[in-house]
Amino acid sequence: MARGIHDRGFQHRCRERAPGYDRDNTFCLDDFNELKTAGYLRMAIPKEFGGLGMTLAQVARETRLLAQYAPATALCINMHNYWVGDAADLWRGGDKSCEWILKDAAAGEVFAAGHAEHGNDIPGLLSAAKAERVDGGYKLAGRKAFGSLTPVWTRLGGHAMDTSDPKAPKIVHFFLPRDAKGYAIKETWDVM
Repeated sequence: MARGIHDRGFQHRCRERAPGYDRDNTFCLDDFNELKTAGYLRMAIPKEFGGLGMTLAQVARETRLLAQYAPATALCINMHNYWVGDAADLWRGGDKSCEWILKDAAAGEVFAAGHAEHGNDIPGLLSAAKAERVDGGYKLAGRKAFGSLTPVWTRLGGHAMDTSDPKAPKIVHFFLPRDAKGYAIKETWDVM
């Protein structure tokens, strides 16, 4: 396991920086960079892909420990680890459909969650965002409320509603590459 994950000095540095991030309404970039260097984004990646091969329980333990020092940082990093952890659990169970997530994460891609929507209490099961079927996939339209890794993500995972069959609407999950066209990020986050 990467020494940095258990380095008390690192944890104390995160604790010292946390009030400044809240006060200045800034992203925890120094924490993120230090965590990335320490291998924190590789915790859930199976060893077969070059990761640390940690189980869900081990990743959760490390996240809880980090949260004692820097809660917002732990929340942000968890957005990446839950995508990678889900893909790892599927892969270990024999389902290779999300293996690409593990390969991308091992190559340094940063995954974030784009589920939150205004007026939607059940993200993941319902969506105000629309998914219209087009040749080769879907055209998406909608607004997500926030994203905890917005300054650094390279892959945004989210969902939208396909209502092409009114009797059987369904959720469509997607991953948006940072360099995709046709979307905008509005800097509206204010933690205070």
